[in-house]
Amino acid sequence: MRVRYLSSREKNALRDKVGMFFSDEEFRRLVMKGDVREVLDESGNKILLIGEYVFIVSGERVVPALTGEGVHLLDKLPSVRVDRGAIPHVASGAHIMRPGITRFEQSFKSGDLVVVRDETYGKPLAVGIALEDSEKAEEMQRGKILANIHHVDDKFWKLAQRALGG
Repeated sequence: MRVRYLSSREKNALRDKVGMFFSDEEFRRLVMKGDVREVLDESGNKILLIGEYVFIVSGERVVPALTGEGVHLLDKLPSVRVDRGAIPHVASGAHIMRPGITRFEQSFKSGDLVVVRDETYGKPLAVGIALEDSEKAEEMQRGKILANIHHVDDKFWKLAQRALGG
């Protein structure tokens, strides 16, 4: 595991990627004035530690992690609920298919980040990229709705646990 602190210029470039999760004041305090660490594992998987918040880096996207103190940042993203039968599949990295979705909680567009939650408790299980607009997805009977990019106990989850000392 390799840890590197970001420069001021690199931190400023994060505004477009994580700015939606913080107020301007929080961004200045946590990102610009705080220590932002990039953590890489041996396989090249990358997370960012911004204060108490953990973000995964998936391609060009920076996504709140499903672990750490900042898991509540996921509440700022649209979400869907899945039935009990879908939970083990989603938690193993499967994409989210229409039959498993029981409820669309907010609208989203194709390409948006969407949180996948269990239908009973609303606990976040995964974060995916919408493959369809929510309007169209609600009308569909079958098909892939979200591409799973981060789920509980995946490589990013494990890297975050190691980086946080857990």
